Amino acid sequence: MNHRSIESIGKTWFLDASESPNLSAKRLSRIRTRDVQEIITQAGEKGCSKRTCKNILDKLKEFFRFADAQKWEYDLRLDAVTLPTQAKEAERKILQPDQLRTLFTEDTVLIHKKPQPCFYIHAFRFLVLTGYRRGELCGFKREDYTPPVLTVSRAVNDRGEITRGKNKNARRTNVLSARAQQVLADQLDMLDRMGVKSPWLFPAPDGSMLQPKAIYDHWTHVYGKQHGIHVTLHELRHTFVSVAKLEMPEALLKDFVGHSTSMDTHGIYGHELDGDKQRAADILDDLFDRLLDESGTH
Repeated sequence: MNHRSIESIGKTWFLDASESPNLSAKRLSRIRTRDVQEIITQAGEKGCSKRTCKNILDKLKEFFRFADAQKWEYDLRLDAVTLPTQAKEAERKILQPDQLRTLFTEDTVLIHKKPQPCFYIHAFRFLVLTGYRRGELCGFKREDYTPPVLTVSRAVNDRGEITRGKNKNARRTNVLSARAQQVLADQLDMLDRMGVKSPWLFPAPDGSMLQPKAIYDHWTHVYGKQHGIHVTLHELRHTFVSVAKLEMPEALLKDFVGHSTSMDTHGIYGHELDGDKQRAADILDDLFDRLLDESGTH
């Protein structure tokens, strides 16, 4: 929940800070603009990216909006606080073509030095082909999928709680590409062969709801490490966007990944999908076919 994020940033940068200024001993009315500016500047000096510095400032602004609602008195101007010039833009990595081909050809990991099928291989491939967030993937139920349509109606956060998604635009319906449909078919076939009975599309090995940390750890410390793929699980989403943006119109791409601010105009729930949904699926098939079929991957 958002209040946990505000609390964490508040403790780290404003209340429990080891360096000056520590605001825990100051009355709200005694905090000045320069105090906040110094904290934001120090964040940049400690290596925080511009995005992180902006997030710190944005969370503080949320706190002061609450203070305004409570009619608390203070004397500072947050609009006068500037982001540090030395702060760097966060670097994002994506899978390169050879790494993509590895992901779609290598489906085993070493367990006790012996090759074993990777239980999460279809989940990893699905994230690349669709750009869904890992919390959304963990929240997919079989009832959400009526080929070729998949609906995002819930997500699982890092605390294992089921939520309605990151924001209102996260709740969406997409027509899946043929490759993504095949990955789902492979996933369901694998579960059947293993005797895993579960209402979830991508469950844990025992059939229970998959936890985001579990799939993150397996990607980072097992599959990715063993196959020399050093990008984060979230960067699989960035990989999808980087591939899709080559030919997919921006508005269509935002709609697909849940960033569009005009999602309501599509009437997602209980309405027919318009032609753009299928158009997105066709574009994705063409793009990933060109990237992966060069090596004979299907």
